[in-house]
Amino acid sequence: MRMSLVKTKNVCPACPVLSCPPQALLDARVPVLAFYFGLPDPPLLSKVQQAGVVTMGTATNKQEALQLLEAGIDCIVVQGMEAGGHRGTW
Repeated sequence: MRMSLVKTKNVCPACPVLSCPPQALLDARVPVLAFYFGLPDPPLLSKVQQAGVVTMGTATNKQEALQLLEAGIDCIVVQGMEAGGHRGTW
C-alpha cells in the first residue's frame, strides 16, 4: 500500500508536523489508525471507526487510559518507564 502524506489542515491538533486528510485515510483503506500524544477529534474518530478502521492509542498513566477507553478506542498500548525511558506522554 502506498500513501502520500501531505501538509494540510491538521486532523489532530496534538500532531503539528504532518497530517493526512481524513478522506485519504478512508480512500487508502488503512486497516489501523494508531496515534500518540492525545486523541484525534471525535468526528474523525467516529468516521474512521464507522469505516471499520481499528483504532489504537498510547497511554502512559491511568488517566490517559481512561480517556482512551471512554473515547471508544479499540486497542490501548500501555507504556511505562520499562519502555527504555521513552514514553509517549500527552
